[in-house]
Amino acid sequence: MVAGTKDFIEKAKFNRKRLGGGMRQAGIIAAAGIIALEVMTKRLKDDHDNARYMAEKLAKLPHVKCSPDDTPINMVFFNITKPGFCPDNFVRHMNKNNILTNGEIGGPGVYRWLTHNDVSRDDIDVAVKALEELL
Repeated sequence: MVAGTKDFIEKAKFNRKRLGGGMRQAGIIAAAGIIALEVMTKRLKDDHDNARYMAEKLAKLPHVKCSPDDTPINMVFFNITKPGFCPDNFVRHMNKNNILTNGEIGGPGVYRWLTHNDVSRDDIDVAVKALEELL
């Protein structure tokens, strides 16, 4: 439940959508919440550390803007600034390399990658290398 002023609620709704909260299957979300609270809290720091590691790797790539200091959770937001960069080619290239990725979110050149229980540092290295090949 979220409570607050009208402006606060509007901001909360926007951020919910931005973070993937547009799903309508409440049971799926509830099940994930139960696992998160009962099991994953013990390894949450690992996900956050891996996200910072990912952000640091991305920040070193040419044509990528990413701030590790703005990565307090397991979501890494980054911008690809390469002139002529094609978002569709990015998605195809990553999927071809067995890296599931979506297109832009929140605006042109803006992307989000996540770390979680099934993402290791080796996986992060593979994903960043695949992006580097495309740049």
